[in-house]
Amino acid sequence: MKKFLLLGLILFSSHIFADVITIDGLSYDVEIKKVKKSKVILEFNNEIYSVPFDDIESLYLVDGSANYNKNTETLLNLLNEENPCVRGAMDAQMRGKTAINVVGGMFFGPFAMIHKLVKDFHPMNDYNVIAMQGNTELMKDPQYVECYRQKARSKALTANAGGWGAWIILVLAASSS
Repeated sequence: MKKFLLLGLILFSSHIFADVITIDGLSYDVEIKKVKKSKVILEFNNEIYSVPFDDIESLYLVDGSANYNKNTETLLNLLNEENPCVRGAMDAQMRGKTAINVVGGMFFGPFAMIHKLVKDFHPMNDYNVIAMQGNTELMKDPQYVECYRQKARSKALTANAGGWGAWIILVLAASSS
């Protein structure tokens, strides 16, 4: 199960400058050197480590890093061998709409979050994203649909919360000056 969580490619919309790997509940800013079929090779504190997939809970690759394209391609090839739940989570990551959710969180705060909690994030609503990924045949698979819904909802809620938090910080900063 950990392998499936790893391959979800946790792609938050935050602006961090390092790849992030989570092992035993702890996240580390690292540089992912290479992704292989059974392990990830990374650099941490100027030392090279080889970590098996079974020990990794999540992995976040920074877009634009030196090895991003090659590592993403390797992970996507591994996905072709995996279950529909992993594909659903990855497709939900690719759906975009993060900026809209952040702005919604800034201006509508808790109301936007409530809206995201009750909204139906069915993959059919994002058909273009699914079609680009080539996973339209999976939209009939209940496991794919459920994993897509969960990941899309959590991504939207996270963006709303970030926008709401930014609004609170702006209000506090404006009131203190």
